[in-house]
Order: sequence, then C-alpha cells, then structure tokens
Amino acid sequence: METISPTYGESVAIGGMALDASSSFSARLGRYPGQGKGSLGMHVHTPSLSYRGNVGDLGMGSLTGATPAQESQACFHVEGLAEATFEREGRPALLVGRVNAKSFLHEDPDPPPEPGHILVTLNAEFRAHHPCVEVRPGRIEVMGTVRATVTTPGGSLEFEMPGKWHEQVGERPRFGPRFIYLHVQGNGIGLLAIDRDTGAQGYAVEAGSVTMVHRFAIAPLGPDARQFTVELVDGRRIDGEARIVRMSSAPIEGQRRPGATVLVSCTLGQMAGQLNDWNPRD
Repeated sequence: METISPTYGESVAIGGMALDASSSFSARLGRYPGQGKGSLGMHVHTPSLSYRGNVGDLGMGSLTGATPAQESQACFHVEGLAEATFEREGRPALLVGRVNAKSFLHEDPDPPPEPGHILVTLNAEFRAHHPCVEVRPGRIEVMGTVRATVTTPGGSLEFEMPGKWHEQVGERPRFGPRFIYLHVQGNGIGLLAIDRDTGAQGYAVEAGSVTMVHRFAIAPLGPDARQFTVELVDGRRIDGEARIVRMSSAPIEGQRRPGATVLVSCTLGQMAGQLNDWNPRD
C-alpha cells in the first residue's frame, strides 16, 4: 500500500457570480488523505440572505487514497458533519463538473471555524468555456457557466451564471505564502490574475481564447476601490478598477483571510467576481 505524505493536500472548488454581483455561491472541498482528514467551505449570497462557513475534521469515506487528479475523470469526496462529492470529466479539454454538497453555515460574513446551525445543500453543474489552464504545477483553473440549485431553510434558489472550477494537488504543509487573487468574469470575457512573491500568474479569456498573464499589480488592501494593471504575454495591458461591493473573511490556520466581492471596470470590459488577500503572520 502506497504511503501518502501527511502534508500532501488536495482542493477542488466551484463558484458562480451574477454579472451585477447581487448573487453568488461557492463550495471548496479540501482533503489531506495522508491524515485521513478533509474540510468543506461553502457560501451562498442573494439580496435577501447571506450564509457562509467552513467545517473541518471530515472523513474520507470509502475514497481514502489520493484522488487521481491527472486523469480525465476524477471524484473528490469528504463526509461527516458536512458532506460533499465533486465529480468531473473532460480534463484537460472542456471540463464538465458536478457537485453535491451540504453543510451547516452561519449567517455571518466572518464565520467562526466551527459548524453553524443553518443547513444548506448545493447541487451544481459546471461547463467549461475553454480548455483547462495549469497556472502553476499542480493547479488548474477554468472558467465557464454554472447552474445550481441551493436549498436553505427558506426554500430553494436557482442560479445560472458565469462560474469557475479549480483544482490543486501537491505538498501543502501550510495554506500558502502571501498572495493577492483576482478572479472576475463578464459576458464572454474573464480575468484571473494572481500576485505572489514568485511572480504573477493567471490568464485572460476572450470568446474562449486564453492569453496568459505576465505581470499583475494592484493597490493595497484598504480603499473601497483598488486600481490594478495586468500585462499579458502578448504585450497588451489591462488597466482597471476593482470596486468593493461587500467584504467577508474565511478562517484559515488560526488566522482570517479577507475577501471582497467586486465589480470591475477595465479595458477588457465590465466584470464581477472575487478579490482575496492573504498575508500570513509568521
């Protein structure tokens, strides 16, 4: 039997955002198969409700080993106080993913790390608009369209909106070093730009055509509107502004990672999405 490193980690996530940023949802499954532990983070937001939370110390169920993430078909699973199954096919071409998840969330934009008291279930399907992009070794990102049914104590909600799927596998002794992560989508366009100490990563997508990011710079966390510049490898430059619509945070390793839902105006077009900042303390 193959021994799995206790710091080998897997994560897979799905999310969607309305073009006006009024509604959104996401689910992120994490697995440490060498430890036999997993986690599930979820959120749903509409003009009338907002729930989010993260549940840890979940089990692997019958899928105890490392997920064969390099294969065209894969299934990620965790279970316990929360439960989720992420299945996908079509990698690396046009990925199709399906998610069934349920968790107990909080009515709090800055939820504590333990389960909440509001049961939320998610059934979602993702369809890619372009082939998977490996933004760095072990991590793929792909944009497309999501359809989802979210059930809350108040009833069921139906979503159809721009969305994204990502996966990451590899050694992860910690959540990760400092980064700024901008992901926004519009009608037929999308932008993913990541600023890390090792350099910029990401891509722009226009009508299914992908161009990689060469440089990314953005104003520091603080103002309600943050100016940014993205340079693409083909020499084009995208200048824009990310305007904060609402703030939230997620508990990570005893700290909190700030996140903002944003509306973006830039030379690529009008888009909506997420802007996350992570600068861990030593």
